[in-house]
Amino acid sequence: MAPGLTAVCMHPDQSDLRHVVAVRESWTELVEGCDHLRLLASAVAAGIFPEDDDEDWEATYAKEWKMAFIRGSAKKTGGEYECEKMERELQEAVDARILEEDDADKLHMMEHPEAHLEIVRFWFKIAWMRKNWTFQRFFSRALDRDRFIVHFGGLPSDEEKVRLRSHLDSLATIPHLIVPSNPGYVLTDAEYVWLVNARLGRRQPSTLELGPYCMCAAGTAIGNGHHCRVCRVGGGKTRVHNNVRDVFQKCGSNAGVVSKTETPLILPGTDERPGDVVFDGIGRGGGDLVTDVTVVDPLASFDAIGQGEVRTRTLTVGAAAAGAERRKRVKRGGPRGDKMEDRVRRVGKEFFPVGFETSGASTSQCSKLLKKLSEIAHERRGHHKAYFILRWRATLAMTLAKKGCEVALQRAYKVRHEQRGGNRGVAEADEDSGSLLNVDADAFIHGGYD
Repeated sequence: MAPGLTAVCMHPDQSDLRHVVAVRESWTELVEGCDHLRLLASAVAAGIFPEDDDEDWEATYAKEWKMAFIRGSAKKTGGEYECEKMERELQEAVDARILEEDDADKLHMMEHPEAHLEIVRFWFKIAWMRKNWTFQRFFSRALDRDRFIVHFGGLPSDEEKVRLRSHLDSLATIPHLIVPSNPGYVLTDAEYVWLVNARLGRRQPSTLELGPYCMCAAGTAIGNGHHCRVCRVGGGKTRVHNNVRDVFQKCGSNAGVVSKTETPLILPGTDERPGDVVFDGIGRGGGDLVTDVTVVDPLASFDAIGQGEVRTRTLTVGAAAAGAERRKRVKRGGPRGDKMEDRVRRVGKEFFPVGFETSGASTSQCSKLLKKLSEIAHERRGHHKAYFILRWRATLAMTLAKKGCEVALQRAYKVRHEQRGGNRGVAEADEDSGSLLNVDADAFIHGGYD
């Protein structure tokens, strides 16, 4: 490289070349607009991160930030999240170096990183940065975090915050990331339009010609169309539930586990059926695993729930599903009014509720069950564990998405028919098109995601 260009690359802060000036201006705008990047740039200038440091500080920070502000599952210690603690400790380390520094140029670089493009050269020398990141990805992630905080804080209502939070689960994003290899999984145009508008919180086009209220007994407002997805009339909620139940049963069969749906007489002397799917012999102590599937609407009875529950749902992904699981466990019955999980345990079985939200969000219970079945599938059938989990996660996600859109569109059609003078009060038959898959169904092709 020509000596002049080498000098420009080594010391871009002193260059007046047009392209270098443009890059320097972009750097200034970037650092001044993002407090996190400014802190890291100051830390790099201060030499906080040794060049041979393999411990990826940013990856750890991003993981903790996601748990705190996306998942909402992190707990505060001393009034701050772990990611906030990491930033505070890094700032304290930078401040200490500033107090110790005598060199005016280095001091200015630490205090005003936005004026020193040369920091990029030092930054790329750090081992974890060079090994794990590109600058474009690094900067984009930091800016995306800031944009999310601003966007979420600017939402007009708690209801909108709950709606958005429920779509932040990885299971809810799968229908937008995969390319189905089986025609039975492909969304129709109308279903995809419904899915995208539900994620964006926009008015569903299929409801634009409807009157303001549903024709069900409750007369619920149609709103943006979400009610059509969860209306009790027409059996749509049951159809989605039953299809999810069937996916778990087929997943068990694919793993080599004998499983049955809606098994009677689990609790002697009662007509209760606590198990949507009963897996033989894989529960605690070698007993049966009694799995109870529930699909809940995080916006149901929103005006009637307490502020504590509203806050939980706005801050935590899958909070409504987790609450439904908890209610399943503590549901009391029998002659002594015992909890359901205790009653099932007393007959030598393990009670295992699995909750989902209408958006597709789930809880750790779903992951635990799929992990358990993947290990059994590997042992009994030779399946690859990771592939087994990816395949059936995708199947669950597509079942929730496709069946949910299907029942919503059918309910919107029937409401429009009734509002235009069709027969009202006639029982609506379930028009279930059947399961989405069988145990030999083709797997999904994944686009990949973090």
